[in-house]
Amino acid sequence: MSLKLQVTHAEIIGAALKAVRQGLDAWLVTIVEITGSLPRPLGSMMVHSELATLGSVSGGCVEECLIERLQLGEFPAGTARLTKYGVDADDNERYGLPCGGKLTLLVEALGARDESWLQELRATLLARHFVERAIKLEPYHCSLSTTSMLNSPAVDWQQTCGMHRLGPEHRLVLIGAGQLAETLSALALQMEYQIIVLDPRQDKVDGWRGSDVSVHVLIGIDQLAAYADSHTSLITLTHDRDIDDNALFAAADLPYAFIGALGSRRTSANRSSRLRARGLSEEALARIHAPVGIDIGSKTPMEIAVSILAQLTQLKRGAMSQSGQVCRSVA
Repeated sequence: MSLKLQVTHAEIIGAALKAVRQGLDAWLVTIVEITGSLPRPLGSMMVHSELATLGSVSGGCVEECLIERLQLGEFPAGTARLTKYGVDADDNERYGLPCGGKLTLLVEALGARDESWLQELRATLLARHFVERAIKLEPYHCSLSTTSMLNSPAVDWQQTCGMHRLGPEHRLVLIGAGQLAETLSALALQMEYQIIVLDPRQDKVDGWRGSDVSVHVLIGIDQLAAYADSHTSLITLTHDRDIDDNALFAAADLPYAFIGALGSRRTSANRSSRLRARGLSEEALARIHAPVGIDIGSKTPMEIAVSILAQLTQLKRGAMSQSGQVCRSVA
């Protein structure tokens, strides 16, 4: 059995689907209620089967206890039940939960009859669309429908039934496969971003020594359109004028959530002049955040990475607050 925490919703559902197709016991676990401060946000998921355990709903003792209960047959196939952790001070201490933290988990024991909706859900998530799962406990039933997610929490739960809303994870496209991209991707993974690194230089791609993320040769600027959506940010990091300029010129007219460019204020001003001369509109230029990152006087790759992710976090939290969304899991 393998354990992997930083995974996408589609990977979690895919693991459940694989187990079901092989006739194996599989359990999908979702956080449906939270009280106090806890390690994982509402809507976080985990799947457990003989093949793999993916995702996380708390970490540490809670998951160890839950997996033991699953293996002992406490949640039989074809059922869905709620289980609670942190019901009192002793429970919190036993499972390593923060003082006052309470956690309600939905445990769905999956079987062959669930294959259809698991397949549909995985395909929807891979297409980076929003989707709602309507779940009923007695008798257990799950159905899917589309949703805009606006002004909606990740989970609405009412005793014996509820709604679980899922959408695209936040994704980060980095132009340039150098040291800064290696540092930034490692830190961004810890913040549960999906990472894609693109660089037209084959030697840079071949020399990648960073985290296990998607690293590809940037063959044509048209590739950038494939990643552009309202949950994806793009940042240029190469210090190569042609590479950065070409990527920014293309990205500025694409529906990225955020576009940033590394460089000093002078470099950024000169770049804007070049892009303006190439015909990029003032509206498109205004979308490019340069220099990228919050000004904390950063010098080292790690400091620069921290400043960039601080800016992305600030914008992400601000957008959630304005739309009324509750912070959701991205894994």
